[in-house]
Amino acid sequence: MEWIERHHPKYIEMLKDMVNRGQLEMLSGGYYEPILAIIPNEDKKTQINKLNSFLEKMTGVKPRGMWLAERVWEPHLPAVLSDAGIDYLVVDDTHFKYAGLSESQLDGYYISEELGKIVKIFPASKFLRYSIPFKGIVETVDYLRGFSRQSSESVVVYADDAEKFGIWPGTGELCYEKKWLSNFFEAILKSADYIRTVHFKDVISTIPSKGRIYLPTASYEEMMEWALPAKSSVSLKDFGEKLKKEGLYKEYGIFIRGGFWRNFLSKYSESNNIHKKMLWVDEKLKRACSQISAGDIERESILEKAGDEILKSQCNDTYWHGVFGGLYLNNLRTAVYKHLIAADKLLDKVLHSEKNWIKANSFDFDKDGYEEFLVESSLMNVYFAPASGGMIYELDYKPTEYNFLNTLMRREEPYHRQILEKLTMKPAGDNTASIHDMVVSKEDGLEKFLNYDWYRRGFLIDHFLRTDAEFKDFAACRYSEQGDFVDGKYDLKMSSADEALKVILERDGHIWVDGDWCGIKVKKEISIPNNSASMSIHYRITNNYKGAVPVWFAVEFNLSMLDGKSDDRYYFIKGREISPRNLAQEHQLKGVREFGIEDTYLDTRCSFKLRQQSDLWLFPIQTVSLSEAGFEKVYQSSVLLPHWKFNLKSGESKELDLEFTISPL
Repeated sequence: MEWIERHHPKYIEMLKDMVNRGQLEMLSGGYYEPILAIIPNEDKKTQINKLNSFLEKMTGVKPRGMWLAERVWEPHLPAVLSDAGIDYLVVDDTHFKYAGLSESQLDGYYISEELGKIVKIFPASKFLRYSIPFKGIVETVDYLRGFSRQSSESVVVYADDAEKFGIWPGTGELCYEKKWLSNFFEAILKSADYIRTVHFKDVISTIPSKGRIYLPTASYEEMMEWALPAKSSVSLKDFGEKLKKEGLYKEYGIFIRGGFWRNFLSKYSESNNIHKKMLWVDEKLKRACSQISAGDIERESILEKAGDEILKSQCNDTYWHGVFGGLYLNNLRTAVYKHLIAADKLLDKVLHSEKNWIKANSFDFDKDGYEEFLVESSLMNVYFAPASGGMIYELDYKPTEYNFLNTLMRREEPYHRQILEKLTMKPAGDNTASIHDMVVSKEDGLEKFLNYDWYRRGFLIDHFLRTDAEFKDFAACRYSEQGDFVDGKYDLKMSSADEALKVILERDGHIWVDGDWCGIKVKKEISIPNNSASMSIHYRITNNYKGAVPVWFAVEFNLSMLDGKSDDRYYFIKGREISPRNLAQEHQLKGVREFGIEDTYLDTRCSFKLRQQSDLWLFPIQTVSLSEAGFEKVYQSSVLLPHWKFNLKSGESKELDLEFTISPL
């Protein structure tokens, strides 16, 4: 709407005229469309008030109702919505059915409250959500006629996303070339003796509520299915199909329900990381606000901009995944991280007066019961997970507002079985299928990319490989790890000087050698300066076993550069040419000392320098996911894996040194 206001102001004037003529009623909501339930209460109010003000300025009328993003309802919402001036909102009729109501009771609105503060809630018809514009017009009109026979005050709500009218596959042709939409409007006009279109505000002022109700936590049916773990989601779907075959679904299907929306944060560690970073930066904003003096206009302006960047990061699409790309789309996650890092940079101006600085925090960042270790400087954020292999799970480069570890694990998803079974569902007859019913593939051979990771992808992951490990098996994560270091717990210590901070991670672990469980100690020291975006990494690997052991040691680095096939981002190896060099390629190289990735789009080079030359494996992490257009392969990151083979006598140690630097091209 901001873009339309800048580039097409006449459209805004048209909206204003239509509101004033009574043709349109504007709905409010969260300005940047957050899932309200998972953001701080003050941010809930700010998001709603921001859109209220915008719409009132645009149309001259302050909205009384709102659209709840993805209809994610939680019972605590009435109080905060009421405080934000919201009189009514729309959720799915599914929510009401979960509360025990029948279809015949969903022809009006209800009142709900929290701590005595009330909102009015309209149930949006699931039937209409599926029939408009996907079913025949007669069927839809007949459905509405049924309610008119029930009562002269029956209210039926159609509320849905506009992309069904041209954006979803096949809907442009259906709605406009085949004239479904205009024919539907004509049918409604011809049915004026029993169908009358009204606004929500008119219903509230003329028709009494149908009573008080308390809705359980819910979203729309499909969303709750997607929130379940993959295997549970498959079982739920299979059970529903079983009831349909036995003719029991219509009567008892409503008692089948999926999971709780917030479990996307447990299902996907990457979603949780974005959410907890948002809360962390939001907390820093509160701290900064408490440190400025009243009337400090310059700093107040900085904090206001930082606050808006945080609000933008709360946009819901990146936090979940279903029949839409969502979390799986690298560019969406990148946008959210960009807003959070931009907010962080603005807060630095208030919280740090010196030009070059570095500091550390240790706390349970991701709320998993283990402490993470956050190193923040004027140029970088480096987040360590000592309990998860001592790896780095986030690496923010502030000059370009970019997280180079914005990758995603390859996971099993319920819809993957359709790829394996080569199932393609198409609409019956002449109808256009809903996106929930039509599944197509954007490319052939996707089953070859259904590889699943057993550990979270990150930076500085320590591997001990078996002597028979092969490149293709490692790239597919179908290999045997010889040690217990990848996701093992490391002890962390820190030391600091004026110009650098050193993180020391140690683990007394083991590797299997000829059936013996051999003690191995890994110590890695990471020195991070306050005046450059770099890390000096020193490894010391010690054999604590009574005999000699052969070692194949590898360190995994993931770097996410948005796209794997573009020519403007590519691998480089000092002293040699590789072809093709785009990031979707696989390479096995010997005797490498300096390598990395250059990205002309970001104007950035990520380079590694090794004191002891290594062999090097390069390969992409690519997921297979479902989006509006069908099954697709999505580039998530590139793995750079230097590895060394050596023998260690009892008590002997091996030293390895790496330098990592982020710099402009």
